[in-house]
Amino acid sequence: MRVLVALNTEQAESRSLVGMPADSSTQQVFVVAKKAPVASYTHTLGLLGLFAGYFMVAFILNSSTQEPGASVQPTARPNLLPGYFESIAFDWAILWYVWRGLRDRGIGLLQLSGGRWASPRHVLSSLLLAVPFWILWEAVAITVSRLLATTGSAGSDRWVVPEGAIEVSIWIALSLTAGFCEELIFRGYLQHQFSAFFRNNIIGIFCQGIIFGLVHPRGWQAVLTISVLGWLYGVWATWRRDLKSNIFAHAMSDIWEGWLKHLLALPF
Repeated sequence: MRVLVALNTEQAESRSLVGMPADSSTQQVFVVAKKAPVASYTHTLGLLGLFAGYFMVAFILNSSTQEPGASVQPTARPNLLPGYFESIAFDWAILWYVWRGLRDRGIGLLQLSGGRWASPRHVLSSLLLAVPFWILWEAVAITVSRLLATTGSAGSDRWVVPEGAIEVSIWIALSLTAGFCEELIFRGYLQHQFSAFFRNNIIGIFCQGIIFGLVHPRGWQAVLTISVLGWLYGVWATWRRDLKSNIFAHAMSDIWEGWLKHLLALPF
């Protein structure tokens, strides 16, 4: 199974990617057997340390705001905007950290994503490929959530759904940020680093999915559900050897799950 390694010291492959021809300006090469890391493993340990610190802080804050066994219902709708801006800032800060590690190896984020689009037709191709994958993603999310009984009540959901033009606009910006940044971080960087370290793509997909779930700490059921979805993203990225349809599908799923589904009052 081939994994994309973007090296600006090599010439581009002459064969085409699925839905996007190889572009010599991106200077990318596919390594089949010997997988080279895209950054130092010290840099990767630093990233894992940042994620561990974030997870611990989020766990402590969640534990301190709720008594054991108590069900807390807010009496007034909270202001969602600070959390949105915090999430946007966090994603871009982590992506900046990843970019610094890639830069030391002469690799750019564009190369990590699979290279630039050659034409508007290839933009449309990535978008059209994202739609069936997003439908599959939603089916898996619904199935796993029901198996683990992670669906929340309508009474609690209404406190976290964006309302009004400002909240909806910032939520869409957050979804686009998550689609772009998190795919590059988890499927582009971490999946490749783990695959290179263990010399096994399956282990790479598994590890990045677990970390993807852990940085979304909303209870163990949610962590497991998001990990499964992270594995699905990883398999799709490996098969496609490109992250563009992943980015589209990720942004679409966040917009749908966080806002549009509730706006349409769908029961799933």
